[in-house]
Amino acid sequence: METDLIPKERPYRELFHDKHIEKGDYFARKARELYEGTIASILLMKGEDAGALIIVDDLNRPIMNQTLNEMKLKITQECFKENIEMGFNLMLASDLWKHFLHRPPQIFETLRNSYILHDIGFIRPLQELFVQGKIRPSKESRNVFFVKAEKGLKNSTKHMNAAMVDIYWAVVDVAHAAVMMAGITPPSPKELAKVLREELISRNLIHKRCADIMDEIYETAKRIMHKQKWDMTGKEFDRYMGEAEFFINEVTQFVRTHQDKKDKRAKA
Repeated sequence: METDLIPKERPYRELFHDKHIEKGDYFARKARELYEGTIASILLMKGEDAGALIIVDDLNRPIMNQTLNEMKLKITQECFKENIEMGFNLMLASDLWKHFLHRPPQIFETLRNSYILHDIGFIRPLQELFVQGKIRPSKESRNVFFVKAEKGLKNSTKHMNAAMVDIYWAVVDVAHAAVMMAGITPPSPKELAKVLREELISRNLIHKRCADIMDEIYETAKRIMHKQKWDMTGKEFDRYMGEAEFFINEVTQFVRTHQDKKDKRAKA
């Protein structure tokens, strides 16, 4: 099934007035008519009077300095003839790559303050990577790291909250096992603390702290699951983990002891 792909908008369009874009497009069209196949890219450069940077493809064909001078003269004459008021500079593609390899601030400014009027696939990928912060070191790449750091911090909170819910279910599961061992139908999690107090703690089968732990972990997990609590600290989590370990060890000991007694009676 064929679908029409919507072209992605070129970066930094918002930096330029419509009249500058229109004039730049006309300039680029005239320059390409003169040197079709020789020009790799034409960029509209930000400034008081928007100018252009023409990148000449010397990677696929040899270009001499004399040729550059001739190109500049001929394009200037065409601008005068067509009444195009557009300042411009020419740059070899190989020189651009040499500059890029050393990452000088000027190359970042060129990528950041330009709008592509024409490109054969030479500068557009570079500018897209730059906008996405994938070319270092640059302000854009630093911003990406800040965003990643903030996202990582938020994710760590989510992971901690998810771990707290896991603790809740671990406590609920072992509590259900305990009340079933005592011959009681497992109640809802909300009623578990009450059942533990009435059926197990009152008979000194488990420590009295267990009911309070069940209550606290239930309330905390409920707030997390209902999106009412998002800011759990590591200290809080460690405390809940310690309480859960105490609860599970205490209840597990009761279940095992009770099971051993049942097994002995069954063998007798």
